[in-house]
Amino acid sequence: APMPTFFLPNFLGIVFALTLEKFSFENFLAKLIHDKAHRFGLLGLGVFAIANANSYLAGSVVLARIEYNVKLPNLYADTSKGDETKAILFNCVQRGHQNFLESFPQLILAVLFTAFVAERPNVAGFMLLIVSIC
Repeated sequence: APMPTFFLPNFLGIVFALTLEKFSFENFLAKLIHDKAHRFGLLGLGVFAIANANSYLAGSVVLARIEYNVKLPNLYADTSKGDETKAILFNCVQRGHQNFLESFPQLILAVLFTAFVAERPNVAGFMLLIVSIC
């Protein structure tokens, strides 16, 4: 009989934990992070900047909701009612913020993983990307 699906996450977690214990990845990661910890100051600046970019884009959506009179809980303006131009403009602002939120997790992971190799070019590219988003 196949294994019930609610057992699978627990089983995978146990296998993962035993693998970490067997190959002592914890010691390897601790040494890796400890040796490179002094180089992560700029990365904190980049993460702070991306949090501010998210706040800026969220604020843009709030201001667009007020300006184009789009009430919550509607995510997008209905182009069939009222002024179609205003609805399209609001939808552009909303979609810009939504695109940012959709790419945010991959962006953070890419920045964190590549920071081990080259921190300064990584953060410079990260900041350029944030400026281009806003």
